Amino acid sequence: MLESFLIVIEKVCVLFLLLLIGYFCGKKQALNDEAVKCLNSIILNLVIPCTVISGFQSDKASGLVGELLLCCGYSVVVIAVFFLLAFLFTRKLPEKERPIYALSCSLTNCSFMGYPLETAMIGPLGIFYGSGFVAVMNCYTFTLGYLFFTHDRKSISLKQVITRPAILSVLASLGLLIAKIRLPSVILTTVDYLASICVPIPMLIIGYHLSKVDLLKAVRNKRHCLYSAIRLLLLPLIALGVLLLLGAKGDVLMAAMIASSCPVATVVTILAGQLSNQESMAAELNALQTLCSMLTIPLLVTLTAIVA
Repeated sequence: MLESFLIVIEKVCVLFLLLLIGYFCGKKQALNDEAVKCLNSIILNLVIPCTVISGFQSDKASGLVGELLLCCGYSVVVIAVFFLLAFLFTRKLPEKERPIYALSCSLTNCSFMGYPLETAMIGPLGIFYGSGFVAVMNCYTFTLGYLFFTHDRKSISLKQVITRPAILSVLASLGLLIAKIRLPSVILTTVDYLASICVPIPMLIIGYHLSKVDLLKAVRNKRHCLYSAIRLLLLPLIALGVLLLLGAKGDVLMAAMIASSCPVATVVTILAGQLSNQESMAAELNALQTLCSMLTIPLLVTLTAIVA
């Protein structure tokens, strides 16, 4: 148990140092909003798709299509539980705050934070399994996520879900995997080079965003702390129970738990800015949960390693 915990702590410390560098870059104005916006676009539209393709092209992935589909199935159930509980936990909150707190509980940063952690803990197959969770999370985000804000079914866009680069890369990679097509070495090497920056750049971006938030204000907000505890402790423990009941084990269980244990997704802040005037509130929750997750993720991953 102690060995597993120390391994996780080491991996998380590396990520925290990267985050800290991003934080100081923000404070010293070595990064600005325009640069981070460009980096965000590169990560979401290029690097993460390359990371997915690289993971699917791994020699070990060829015989694991069934496990990937299992991971997708587990993700559907787990995220559905998250949304149901988030609805119950927030039903008595003020109308303007309810969507933010509900989505801060149900939507996790399973790509920006999940992929680096899955890579660190599992290796290339971490991305392979984690992509199933990300694909399902994206589907929930642009369907039920929008519904929480708008209460209008017309706001749900399946086209927007399917055409996102993260989803397209999963579908394309899965097609190549099933057809047993290997990319030419020149192309695959290029893809691997781009995929290699999936760990440092997202952590720098998250650190930059932390530098723009009043952390003391976030910590003093008791409601922020309560819903952060729900997101980072209660819901992952419930997810672990659900996954074990469903029969998840090994790397599939670990990847799903890492994705389930991540803090609130940054897309919640984006949606809050687009669909309400609560962007600062969402940013505070994001900052608080990201910092606290540096403590909670090692505990949850260690627990998962014990039962896996």
